[in-house]
Amino acid sequence: MPDVRELLELLKLEDIKSPSGAEIAQLIGMAAFRELVFRYGGCNLYIPEAEKLILPIRNEMILREFNGNNRTQLARKWGISERHMRNLTKEKMTELKAEAISGQTSFF
Repeated sequence: MPDVRELLELLKLEDIKSPSGAEIAQLIGMAAFRELVFRYGGCNLYIPEAEKLILPIRNEMILREFNGNNRTQLARKWGISERHMRNLTKEKMTELKAEAISGQTSFF
């Protein structure tokens, strides 16, 4: 008797009765859908929102652009509050201040 994986290989798009299942299969392709069903079939699967997934990337881009004097401009550019921008850039601001102090010329 064939096992589940072998039978899944015979599954075609028109065999999928669930509208959401068919939509997912069309979106990711039948091979990926079969693997998804094999691994996670019967589970409640949480798919995070794109906006939540990109936050670390956005924050890294902000920190690369931050120069110590452009918090307000970056807050406007990225659509976040100045308070959030201060929290996000606090550590980098400390680093920038430390670099400025260590780079000062001594008179002695």
